[in-house]
Amino acid sequence: MKKRLAAVVMAAVMATLGLGALATSSAVAAPPTTAAVTKPPSPRTAANLTSSCPVVSGQRVKEASYSSVYLVDPWGYLRYIPSDVYFKLWDSYAGIQTVANDSLDSCVFGTSMYGAQLVKESGINAVYIWDNANAGYPSGFDWITSSAVFNKYGFSWSKITTYNYVGPKNNFNWFQ
Repeated sequence: MKKRLAAVVMAAVMATLGLGALATSSAVAAPPTTAAVTKPPSPRTAANLTSSCPVVSGQRVKEASYSSVYLVDPWGYLRYIPSDVYFKLWDSYAGIQTVANDSLDSCVFGTSMYGAQLVKESGINAVYIWDNANAGYPSGFDWITSSAVFNKYGFSWSKITTYNYVGPKNNFNWFQ
């Protein structure tokens, strides 16, 4: 137990210092720290959310006059991707769809993807993404159910970090 706790603490310290790439397969994937979290730049308010959003799950989008990039998750929520997280999931900005200003005003915005990372357990093919979840749901690692789903989101296979243990795991799988 002490050994696992030490590994969790070490993984958290490495993530905080931006040294996650130095982690080895003997490390434990721990929830990312949110100590230095800031609000994403967005002109959105709760008053303008409707269900007629013009984008679909798997897309990365941004409005022409804004630098904020959003990922449409399996449930249709737009999730802000902080710039320090973006290259933990993708290799480049290729694949981002630029849409007209204010065209996302009819979309429902979920929680930001602070601390997102792609991980797997040693000896197991399942890939997980850290999800700080939507209001009322627990944060944890969500299983990406297939390579087709992984590819639909354009995630980079080279960004997956392997650990001996991944947790906590959620029951909210990325399924589409």
